[in-house]
Amino acid sequence: AAHWLESGPLPLELYFEHRNYLPTAFLFLPVFAALSGHNLKYRSLALVAPTMLIVLALQTFQRASIWGNEERLAYSWANTQLYSQRAQRYAALMAEKNGKPNLALAIIHDARERMPNNVMFALQELTLYCRYMQVTRAHYDAFIELIEKPYKFRTFEIWHDFVKFAPEAQCKGLDYDDTLKILTKLKENPLIVNNRPRKQRI
Repeated sequence: AAHWLESGPLPLELYFEHRNYLPTAFLFLPVFAALSGHNLKYRSLALVAPTMLIVLALQTFQRASIWGNEERLAYSWANTQLYSQRAQRYAALMAEKNGKPNLALAIIHDARERMPNNVMFALQELTLYCRYMQVTRAHYDAFIELIEKPYKFRTFEIWHDFVKFAPEAQCKGLDYDDTLKILTKLKENPLIVNNRPRKQRI
């Protein structure tokens, strides 16, 4: 019921786990009520309380060890939310930030296998190849083919960063003309061509 109030019918992601605090505040009351309703000896009840405290303390430590490490949190979130674009992209960004471009690419590769038509994954993959490896014609042509399909252009900032970076000398395999072609294809996209505000942003 609390999840319905907090997020609707969709399950909460790890990033929003704090919304579970209130719903779980009285989760163990039925357990203690059931135990107190039985004719248990005082000694047995005395063992239940510290046992529950130890279990809860261990669970708290385990969760805090993840929340206290941003990189581990990102990977844990991505592992539990395999179809979340935000979770997968965040994990790849954290891997790149911590000097692990190969891991970042592996995360995006796996995400693309699950969601092959996701333009943001394809763009992040292209950017990683551009920065750390080599963009081949096969990579470039596949990306062009993907953005020719109907695409809802929403994340302008990501594209802006890519366009600033791609034509520069450190980008391996893309030049100014390649970047211009990507933008041209975006402007010609069926869901953008008649959308004047988005077309102007491009």
